[in-house]
Amino acid sequence: MHNHTPNVYIRLSKQKDISIKCILVFLIWLILLSCNGDSQNPQVIYKYSKPNRDLIGIKAQNDTLSFLLQDSFYNDIKSFNTFTENDREYISFYDRRSESVNIYEINSRKLVKTILLTKIFDRNKLYKTSTYSKNFDTLLVITKTKLYIVDKAWEVKRIFSFLKKPQFAWGYFDNVNLPFFSGNKLYIGVRMLAKESSLKDVKKWKTIYEFDLNSKEKSLVYSLPEFYHKKYYGKHFLEQSYCVNEAKNFVFSFPADSNIYETDFKKINNAYYARGKSNAPIFEGVTEFSLLKERKKENYYLTESYAAIYFDRAKKIYLRIVKNAISEREYQNNIKQSVQSVILMNNDFKIIGESIVDNNIDMKELFITQEGNLYARINKDDEYAIHFIKLSYTKENTSYQL
Repeated sequence: MHNHTPNVYIRLSKQKDISIKCILVFLIWLILLSCNGDSQNPQVIYKYSKPNRDLIGIKAQNDTLSFLLQDSFYNDIKSFNTFTENDREYISFYDRRSESVNIYEINSRKLVKTILLTKIFDRNKLYKTSTYSKNFDTLLVITKTKLYIVDKAWEVKRIFSFLKKPQFAWGYFDNVNLPFFSGNKLYIGVRMLAKESSLKDVKKWKTIYEFDLNSKEKSLVYSLPEFYHKKYYGKHFLEQSYCVNEAKNFVFSFPADSNIYETDFKKINNAYYARGKSNAPIFEGVTEFSLLKERKKENYYLTESYAAIYFDRAKKIYLRIVKNAISEREYQNNIKQSVQSVILMNNDFKIIGESIVDNNIDMKELFITQEGNLYARINKDDEYAIHFIKLSYTKENTSYQL
């Protein structure tokens, strides 16, 4: 008789080895997948262009736009946006106190539509609310924990709840972080609520919600730049601002980072030099959070930081707002209004100008018309109207083509 036991043993051993290898490969894949979940940004490519800040500037004009308020409306504007329909341009304001959306035609300044949110939602649901009028048929309403899509009959057609993990990953939008539709995808910002005392939480934090309008799936994309992963920063230095350019790429401005970032969330992630001309020190964080906690406000006022970023599609110009530093003496004397300026960059992200803007002009509440007219809010204390002043690009001793 022949004994086949050794051959059987060899076959079983090989099968066991293959099974172990398969398990190991699977475990490695899970680990890699888990690691990728912490930082999904494409590799950053840094690009530098020598700035020329004397090609153009920006200057306030005498022209103003004023939108008169009805007796039941207030000037407590939480969010606003413009849109075009039938070759006419409109501006939509969300008034937090009256819980109403008021849409004006820009050219005539006439109120053409009012939407009372309390007729669509229970008032107790309207907390941390903002709105975005895509057109007269579609209104986006966001609250602390949900995003609603409302149709022209003012009925809620879709509801997206925000993710429960990570904790406090709540979406939001305003006039410097507008929703963006691309095919069947909708993108909105994420409110900065990362635990600022935890570098681990900051590293994992994502800045954008991506919603699939067909499947209703949702995900978080785009981490804070690596600049923020090694030292501690207060909330004021973490809040992003973004715009969307002609290529449908997002362009981010972060308060403590002199670069701006252009990304499609998949392959492109370019960092461009976009520093203010003062060359004042920017806040580079601290190694001990206790120091940050004690001097959080002081750090914010005594260092240069960056705010909103806009894209003028008509002129192909980016505008980045800079909050310049104040002196320690000014801070001690409770003078906390710093000089603001705006950096102007061309379509290739090269700095072509920088101008100081009067502090009475709120550059965080700015809109750009389809023709490229710029308007920023002024006289915010007026309870009877919402006012905007016109800003224009200026050229001196240059043939730069706008």
